[in-house]
Amino acid sequence: MQIKIVDNIIDFKKLKPKWKYLYQKDNQYSVFQSFEFNYFSWTNDIQYKDSKLTIICIEINNKICSIFPLYIDSDKRVRFINDIHADFCDCLTIKILDFQLVLDIIKNKFAYHQIKLINLKRESKLLSLKNIPTFLKASSYSFLNIEKGNFPENYKIYKSKQKTEFKRIIKTNSINTHSIICSEKSKFPIEEIKTLRKEMISLGYRSKKFLPISMIDLLKELYDRKFIVLSIVQDASKVKAISFITSRLENHMFWIDMFDNSKMINIFNYISFISKKSFNNQININFGRGLYRYKIKNFLPNERYLHSILIYSSKWQEFKYELKTNLVKLLKYILRKLR
Repeated sequence: MQIKIVDNIIDFKKLKPKWKYLYQKDNQYSVFQSFEFNYFSWTNDIQYKDSKLTIICIEINNKICSIFPLYIDSDKRVRFINDIHADFCDCLTIKILDFQLVLDIIKNKFAYHQIKLINLKRESKLLSLKNIPTFLKASSYSFLNIEKGNFPENYKIYKSKQKTEFKRIIKTNSINTHSIICSEKSKFPIEEIKTLRKEMISLGYRSKKFLPISMIDLLKELYDRKFIVLSIVQDASKVKAISFITSRLENHMFWIDMFDNSKMINIFNYISFISKKSFNNQININFGRGLYRYKIKNFLPNERYLHSILIYSSKWQEFKYELKTNLVKLLKYILRKLR
């Protein structure tokens, strides 16, 4: 067994063939485990935030078997690369390794306060490793498994109430047109994205931090490399909604949504995309991390937990983290009461 730590951009780039080899070995990996997502997340943004690249690679008999795409942030937390924007995090591996091996590498090689591995599905590769420590239920995601056919008839659990509501939403948006675009046929619509971003911020739908230039650059890289498609709603004069959708085989995830104040425009975008994609194929639609009320109410998806692993370098670091977390909760509670 050989262990290599990739801690610079040159070696990171050289890792691409081995990374792609592991990624292509399992269709259950999401776009967030791809080399491109991790590499361009690092080069466009994270490397400028006082962060330390800490990718752990494991080879057996000179053949790559595992990659743990990690970094250490400015607070000395060991994290998955771009875990804030990755709805589903994971390692890449074709071997069931002992997690203690990874812990020992981190403890012996790096100065850290906390190991924080988040957004893990229960069936993730990481949680299948041996000697995994206790993990916590931290958030949730939702999804639909839809049969081939006419939506919503091809999702059997829908009753007449849901179907009638879908028809009402489609009728309300009858003046709008829907399209799915990919890099093979269309350029990345950067000006339309910037315009819609400004509109969402001015309407108060998002904060000024929403979709910074570094994130738009990442989306363009992923779009150009066919990792995402765009679901777009527009009328004769303007683009009204854009959803950035990660696609791999017949698995599609609504990742980032943009929309103006047109009535039910985002739900119309969802319905239109699902209808087109499921007409000729059985598909999986993932609504991503977070159980947003409008998604649950309208689409009645299946719900699953996401898990987190928290490991501290000392009892003192654990105490400080718990104290800070509880203080934040207390302040939020007080603010709610004051309102």
